[in-house]
Amino acid sequence: MKKLYISLFAAALSFAAFGQTDPNRMILHNADGSTTAMMTDRVESISFATVAGPVKAETKVLEYDEEAGLVVISVDGTADCKGWKYAILPETGMALYDTDAKLASYIDANCKHVYSVFPDGGAVDAPGLEPGSNYVFCTVGVDEYGTMCEVSTDAFQTPRSTEGVPSVDVTFSNVTENSFDVTLTPNDDCAAYVYVVYQQGYIEDSYMQYGSLFGCASIEEYIKNYITWNTFYESTTDTYDGLQPARTYQVSVVPIDIDGNLAKMQAYTVQTAGGVAGDAWVNIEQTEFMLMQTPNPENIMETIFVPHQTFWLTPNEATAKFRAEVFTEAEFDEIGLEAAEAKVKTEAASGVPDDMWFRYKACRQSYKFDPSSSGYILVAGKNFEGEWGAVNVLKFTTPDEVEDSPLWIRNRPEKPLMPKKK
Repeated sequence: MKKLYISLFAAALSFAAFGQTDPNRMILHNADGSTTAMMTDRVESISFATVAGPVKAETKVLEYDEEAGLVVISVDGTADCKGWKYAILPETGMALYDTDAKLASYIDANCKHVYSVFPDGGAVDAPGLEPGSNYVFCTVGVDEYGTMCEVSTDAFQTPRSTEGVPSVDVTFSNVTENSFDVTLTPNDDCAAYVYVVYQQGYIEDSYMQYGSLFGCASIEEYIKNYITWNTFYESTTDTYDGLQPARTYQVSVVPIDIDGNLAKMQAYTVQTAGGVAGDAWVNIEQTEFMLMQTPNPENIMETIFVPHQTFWLTPNEATAKFRAEVFTEAEFDEIGLEAAEAKVKTEAASGVPDDMWFRYKACRQSYKFDPSSSGYILVAGKNFEGEWGAVNVLKFTTPDEVEDSPLWIRNRPEKPLMPKKK
């Protein structure tokens, strides 16, 4: 291990080199986007050190004790790991912490104690976890200097208990290019049920985007409390029309037992007939520039309003599915048109559902951009034979000011398809 000490006088000279003639604050710009500041008269010296290997507390969830509110874990630290901190996040909340730096900062801010023991079967407090919900146990390794280093994660699901095995049988009939009938029949253990119909994968995608905003840790809770309007108690047959040809639609059903417990979501799919031959193409229209409510990265329980540029993407009849990529002008200039088009025409990574990667119909997409800034949006689609079409490239500049209506509701999950009774 090596240490390098720099006098405060030398540090002040470095400030002066950047045009700071009389600095009295030392500011660290962290990789997670935050800053740490100190008064220079309170800093005696600055030192740098080298730690040879990774500092990581590899974690694995062994069990969740619902009655005691405990998560049983094993934690295995690397040679230079002197301690660890932990946090438990809903799976939907992980999207806010897409880098190790962001996740490490979150864990540090929400766990005051550094654990120096590395247990194999130890238990930590985890009160208030929802049943049948997906969570991620996260650790950050701490070195001898108290530095928050590498992170480790392990996903787990809390158990869901129901009286009996409530389920709903789903069958489809009269399937055409733009309609189908669906019949839902609950079993004897199912006292009630709720269901929604979207294009395949949309409800899962919607849950990952908005579940944490509504405080939901399970897709069943999200569907029951925020997506559906009707609760059913008996068998029903409904008709859905006005659909698109050659599209896969999903019926997502949440059975409910006699005590009101939600059973695991059941998903059934049906594909409408038809599909138009030809080259895929997606039109792009730049629309509102407005404030939208998003989770606060510094506090997952709060939301903030951030400027977003929105676009309306409209596929032609030959487009089976499509996707978009957005770049700042600097990012686009750095990688070039060819690399940007190649990034748009990529398949879903391993473990990412295809229906969370592509879109299937005209939709509004919104991206965080500052006022008076420029960027590029690129959209490409596949036809029904799976062939990529040409990439549509639009350079845009955001307005100088944000529109007056900061209504995040304009970008909330769209209403599910509504049935017509037989």
